[in-house]
Parts: sequence; structure tokens; C-alpha cells
Amino acid sequence: MDIKFEQRQNLDLKITREQIYSIELLELNAIELDKVITEEVCENVILDYNKRENIISIDNLLSSYNKNKEYSSYGTEYKDYSSLPFTYKEDFRKKLEKDFLTYNLSKKEEELGKYLINNLRDDGYLDLDILEVSKKFKVSEGFVEKVREKIKIIDNKGFASKDLKECLLVQVEKGDILYKFINIHLDNLAKNRLDIIAKSMNISMEDVKDLYKRMQKLEPVPSSGENSNENTSYIFPEIFILEKDQELEVKVTDSRENQLGFNEYYMRLFENTKDEEIKNYLMEKYNRALFFLEAIAKRRATIRKIANEIVSIQRDFFLKGSNLKVCNLKILSERLELSESTISRAMKGKYIHSKRGVFPLKYFLVSGVGQNETSKDDILKLIEKIISEEDVRKPYSDQKILEILKINGVEIKRRTISKYREQLGILPSNLRKEY
Repeated sequence: MDIKFEQRQNLDLKITREQIYSIELLELNAIELDKVITEEVCENVILDYNKRENIISIDNLLSSYNKNKEYSSYGTEYKDYSSLPFTYKEDFRKKLEKDFLTYNLSKKEEELGKYLINNLRDDGYLDLDILEVSKKFKVSEGFVEKVREKIKIIDNKGFASKDLKECLLVQVEKGDILYKFINIHLDNLAKNRLDIIAKSMNISMEDVKDLYKRMQKLEPVPSSGENSNENTSYIFPEIFILEKDQELEVKVTDSRENQLGFNEYYMRLFENTKDEEIKNYLMEKYNRALFFLEAIAKRRATIRKIANEIVSIQRDFFLKGSNLKVCNLKILSERLELSESTISRAMKGKYIHSKRGVFPLKYFLVSGVGQNETSKDDILKLIEKIISEEDVRKPYSDQKILEILKINGVEIKRRTISKYREQLGILPSNLRKEY
């Protein structure tokens, strides 16, 4: 067996531990970063929080928010920055259960009612199979329906309804003509068969339209205005857009990062100790602290760099409320000389505060549509305008809208028009027709 030696040249991309950690920090939002900082300070004796009066802690921010629920625009001073937490509201199921228990109930009704209420969807409807429920509780289907009816009439909102018709009928008196209108003709109404409804109910077309207007005032979602059982979440915008004399300035702040510094006692010990073991231990912690602070500073610089570019592209939105311009990862990557993956990571979970409101940073990524790379917002606005100007007795089909858009220099596929029309909440032409 002959032994041969070969020389090969390989090009390997090796990523260091420091780079991996920097990438991980980049993906964190403000709350997650604050947790990591807290853990790092607890584990590293060299790191500590600076005692500076002009720095506001997360605890102070929350405290000031609770004292003053009104929240105004941010000033240019750092001390004016504050958090934007969502306030907590009791889950509608808990409130519904309390109301249900005010009935004169048997033990079995109480147990079954609690089960049904706690299995409601977030919109307040019930998806459970009644037969399966009856078997589970060893009662008749009629018994389950009786309990469900009790839940449905709480506040007359239609909780535990199986479908839209049930939900709407709970809100109307049985003797009302609207009850018959919904009970018999909801399907015809959905298909815009107003002439069939008028003939069947022996009323005029105007009467049908009046009934429809009345029905629109009913609540189709039982839990509307209530809270679901989702966990309360908090948003802490890291990026603030300050406006002065039509000029925009980007500020980036990331909670306790701004308070980080070195512990004076351990720094003096590190400089003066003669004990080699202590010296080596503190040297390791000191290097770790430097690396940690550098990684956080790099994270902040990257977020600021991306935010500045986005604000530059979407300047008219922040100043005038104009439609968003085309802006995607590729465009940002080319302008900033950063990889698309780095930009995507940096934008994850980050929020931006401006006089227009608070938005996820990714909100400002807008894909271009068609050959001319027209923004989706502009196309949606065009479709809305075209339909608003149509003859309601002969509404435009999606094909006709496509042709009108083409005349305006926008070329997209018909199925895209259909999708955008649905996003606008606009019905197809046969359902928009008025008689």
C-alpha cells in the first residue's frame, strides 16, 4: 500500500465565539437584553450599574407610567424617554364565569358551564362538539344546550354561539321583523340576493336595505371589547424619531445598558492585589466585561445604522403620513453594506416610536409590486379609489380593475388584485352590486 501526500487548499469561513455571541445579542429585543444584562451583572463581579442621577431605570419608567396613564410625545432629552406597556384587563372568560355563577344552578350545570366558558375561542364562539361534551359529563345533549343557552344570553352578546346567525339572533327580540330577516335570509344576504329577500318577505327593496343597516349595528364578535387569555405583553421602543424644523433625528436607547460600568472595589483589587489566583480570576472577569460591553455597543450601533436608513427612505411617512415607499432587505443591504440576515436579525422584535405612533421596525419593509416596483400601499390606495368611483349598479370586475391599473402604469396579476381587494375588505363585483 503506497502512502501519498496531497496538498489541498480549502476556504473555510470560521465564525468566532465572540461573533456568535454578538449575533445572539443583536436578535434580542429591549426586554430580553435587559434580562441578559441583569444576569451578566450578577455573574461578573467586575460589572456594575453606574450610580448616575440622569439615568432612568426600567423600574422608574414603569412607576412613572402607572402614575400618569396619559403619555405625551417624547422630548429631545434622554430623561423624557419612557416605556409603552399595554395595560392589563381581566380575561373575558373569568368575567363571564362570574356572571354565569349568579344563576341558580345545580352542581352539574355549574361544572358544565365552567367547562364550556373556559373552552370558548378568543372571539367568544364555541367549537366543541355537543355530543362529545354530553358524553364527557354523562348528560343529555339537551342538557348541554340548556346550559349553553344560559351562557349565550349573558349581556345578550351571544357567547358560546356556534355560528354568526346564533350570535346575532341573541341580540334581537323574537317578535322583531329583523329576527326573521336574520333567521331565514342570512345566506341570501351574504350572496347579495336582495331581490329574493324582498319578494319572500313581501317588503320593498328599501325595507331590505333598512333591515340590513339595522343588522350591521349588531355585534358579530361576542368578545369584542374584551380581552382574551393571552399573556399581557409589554413593548419598550428602543428607537425614537425626534422631529424639529422638518428634520428627523434617530435616538436609540436600550434600558439598563446605559447604566453599565465597572465595580470600583473590584477594579482597585484587580490593580493592587499580589495574589496571582485572584489576579487571574479578575483578569478573566475584566476581559469578559470588556467583550460584553463591546458586543452591546456594536448591537446599538447596528440598530441605529439600520434605523437611520429606514427613516431616510420613509421620511415622507414620518413627516407627512404619506404612503410607505418600497424598502426591502436587499435595498438596505446594498446601502448599508450589511448582510440581509444581519439586518433581519437586528430588526427582530425592535420597535420605533414617532409622532405617527409606535411600530415594529419590520413594518417599514415594503415590497415592490409589478414591473415598476410600485409599493403595495400605493396599489391598495389605487384599487380603493377605482372602486369608490365605479357605478354601483355595474361594479368593476377584478379584470376591469386590472385594465385600469395597467393604464395607470401598474402591471400586476388578476389574482393579486383579488387578494388586495379582500385585504381592503371590499366584496367581489357581484356582491357590491346595488339595485
